[in-house]
Amino acid sequence: MLLPLFFTGGPDWASSPLVKAIWNLGHIAFFWLLVTWLYPSQTRPTWRAWGLVTVAVLIVGALVEAAQDGLQREADWHDMLRNLAGAWLALAWQMRAEPCQPGVGRLRMWRPRALPLALVLFELALVVQVATQQVLIQQQLPVLYDFSSQQPQRYWSGNVSRDRDLAQTGSHALKINLGTEQYSGASLDNLAANWRGYDTLTLSLLNPSQSPLAMTLRINDRRHDRGDNAFDDRFNQRLRLKPGLNHFTIDLDQVRNAPTGREMEMNDIRRLGLFAVRLPAPRVVYLLDMSLDLP
Repeated sequence: MLLPLFFTGGPDWASSPLVKAIWNLGHIAFFWLLVTWLYPSQTRPTWRAWGLVTVAVLIVGALVEAAQDGLQREADWHDMLRNLAGAWLALAWQMRAEPCQPGVGRLRMWRPRALPLALVLFELALVVQVATQQVLIQQQLPVLYDFSSQQPQRYWSGNVSRDRDLAQTGSHALKINLGTEQYSGASLDNLAANWRGYDTLTLSLLNPSQSPLAMTLRINDRRHDRGDNAFDDRFNQRLRLKPGLNHFTIDLDQVRNAPTGREMEMNDIRRLGLFAVRLPAPRVVYLLDMSLDLP
């Protein structure tokens, strides 16, 4: 009954990190239920059974991940570990204390439970970590990104890194490496979604080169990501960076009215991107500040 959920339903690529993290716990629950059904409570699993179940779960998990990749769903090989955690937890809970010295049998019973319990607690800790991260993202508004973050890849996609030498405020900046491919840049995918009540978006970018640089600012909502990604269904604005420091102020009414035939859902912003098009040579740009402003 639960097997089709590996292929249909659930979060998509536009879903929030917290929704994805919670959904991933379903792997543990599915294989715990499956193995519990295969080994009823009156049966004590042998070590041979542990080996057979482990191999079977690895094979089934690999087939599921391969099938998901073929069905345009994101394959995540970390799911293999979650599968094993659920299966091992089920087997470990079938262990029974053996009749021997008081307390010794119970100790032997808990030994095989230690690893699966540790794996499950590790996965729960990851969910708590993601939830905490999402709360902090909301709390830091009107600032859209914490430049002191040591792992910008948790928030950005693209060739980005933290730079401590260049900053307008604080002690850090985001270094964006631009290549020569058709579209090169960075996208803030993990950001506060609710922009309602704010009037403008301000950006500060540093162009360290002596040559001007043309970039594009892209903003879209979750509805756009789940649609056909039409060019006229999102906000796009050209940014011309002169050498040195550049400040830009974007009217959010323009962002709201950018999609053709509808208003952008300002309470569900999904992505903010900065990119260049067909550069003749690699370039570097630094993002120093990015925040929303009240009226």
